[in-house]
Amino acid sequence: MAATYTYSFADPEFGTRAEQDVSALFGLRLTDRWSLLGGMRYDLDESQFITDTMSIRYQDDCFMLSVSYDEYHIRDEARDIEPDQTVMFRLEYKHLGGFNYKSNVLDYVNSDQQAPGTAP
Repeated sequence: MAATYTYSFADPEFGTRAEQDVSALFGLRLTDRWSLLGGMRYDLDESQFITDTMSIRYQDDCFMLSVSYDEYHIRDEARDIEPDQTVMFRLEYKHLGGFNYKSNVLDYVNSDQQAPGTAP
């Protein structure tokens, strides 16, 4: 488990203001191969969550497989940033490297829009 406090100074030249937030990470080993991981970041000035994440991981001597769910709660209309959710699959082979796949397909599950590449 880890916790962090961050303070960023205002920089009028770049148009940024002073900000402070806290973040926390935790991990729970379920068995010798399975782990549950989670984290969050909270904006103290705006009193709102910025991000949160949850992940389950399997790891043995040959490979690691994890599935993560991330939520981003940031809304900034000036920069066209909306809250979002993603799911990421990660597969790593020992001594060979890894593969990631990340999707924002949850946007289509929670709306009336059609996912790209699907028939009407």
